[in-house]
Amino acid sequence: MAKFATQVIAKLQAFDQGINNPDQKHNTGSVLGLAFMWDEIADYAKKQSDRYWAQIEKEQEIDKAALAPGEHILVQSPHFVVRAKVTNPVRRFDPKWLAERLSRDYKKPVPYFLGLIDGAKLEGKSNVSMLIIEKGE
Repeated sequence: MAKFATQVIAKLQAFDQGINNPDQKHNTGSVLGLAFMWDEIADYAKKQSDRYWAQIEKEQEIDKAALAPGEHILVQSPHFVVRAKVTNPVRRFDPKWLAERLSRDYKKPVPYFLGLIDGAKLEGKSNVSMLIIEKGE
């Protein structure tokens, strides 16, 4: 018997064969249609996955907030296992705390240090999000 993941992939590979892409005869449109189809499948799959993960967490009484950093096996069945990797909590930079501390130590007003901190921020890269939408008829 094939692995479950192999069976899932085999089913998914057949999706783009039996679907009527409205832009089938247009080079760019045929690719856009397939990308749109897979985006729709991914959105639907994400919603379904979230639904089942919520059910697993509820039925198995998994409290993610209570897990200590490290690796944990949370749930097992005959063919599946849920492993969790928990990282250390993220430490965030608090500019107000730093400005207040510097103000106390160096006897300058808090806004002075907040201005310096803000001036030290560097430009980052913009996130680019692209989405294919279906035109209305």
